[in-house]
Amino acid sequence: MDIINIINTVLCGLILVMGLMSKCSNAKLIGVAFGVFGFSHVMEMMGMAASMETLLVYVRVLAYVMVAYAMLHLLKK
Repeated sequence: MDIINIINTVLCGLILVMGLMSKCSNAKLIGVAFGVFGFSHVMEMMGMAASMETLLVYVRVLAYVMVAYAMLHLLKK
């Protein structure tokens, strides 16, 4: 198992929990996005990244779009 994936998964999980505990909807969205990133890291650790490469690209793009959307709303305030 790759130590970088383990660290990334743990940190994504922490950000997910903190985001979900927040009262701010933008923070919740960012937390969920990091949960999606964490999901992609878990898939890599399970050895499924090669067979599901296209899906993981879409999953990561979705997470980046979620973060960008939340940041855009924060910038508009």
